Amino acid sequence: MSTYTSPITWADIVRVKKAAKAAKSTHPELTHTQRLDAMAQQYFRARHFHELQKRYEAQVASHVELNGAHYCRFCHLTFSDYDADDRKLHRERHQCFEEAQLALGFLPLPFKAREDIKRDFGYEHLHHGDTAARRMGALAIILSHYDRSLESAIKNARWHKHPCLVEYIPCAVANSTFLGGELLQQLTQEFGRRPDIIVAGHTDWPADVPSQLSWDSAEASVSKQLRLTILAPYLATQSEVTAQES
Repeated sequence: MSTYTSPITWADIVRVKKAAKAAKSTHPELTHTQRLDAMAQQYFRARHFHELQKRYEAQVASHVELNGAHYCRFCHLTFSDYDADDRKLHRERHQCFEEAQLALGFLPLPFKAREDIKRDFGYEHLHHGDTAARRMGALAIILSHYDRSLESAIKNARWHKHPCLVEYIPCAVANSTFLGGELLQQLTQEFGRRPDIIVAGHTDWPADVPSQLSWDSAEASVSKQLRLTILAPYLATQSEVTAQES
């Protein structure tokens, strides 16, 4: 039995499959299945490729909890693990989220967290804060819309066409129904304004509009830092609430 027990990701499975395909020229005497087994042994000390697949399935299952229905804490899908179609749906979605996390370095907030940051932090600061707090509240609302849009792109395997946050914000500012006056002017000066990209009344990035910036660009790095800056005061508030409740 293999003693190499590090978690196996979908990227690891893909790596072995690609290596097995490439090994056809150097090991023509082996069948494809034999090459898969050989690469699984070489890269992950697995006895064979089937064992590697089982280890990946165990890693996926470790994220799933049962509370009436099955819920995956990683890809945030509620499903029935007893239904073959649901299991297939979860497997495909989970793989998309793993791929996105590896490339992006983060995943969008789940539904409840998005709603919390929008309602309890975003709109609260937007309507009752000073100038700095109103700006942060507006950005928190935009971030909640952005994460919903990114989640949709990930589950449809088109995250690579989705923009980073600093490319999204000017379009969100132009399309916003909650910004006005000095705050609208402030965000327009800070981030710009790009109308007619996001459909009026919507917040999702259009599937047929590719991003102009790559995810390894300087702007993408700035976006990740901005994301952390927006989330920091919200997460601090949540920590305080948790401490008070405990």
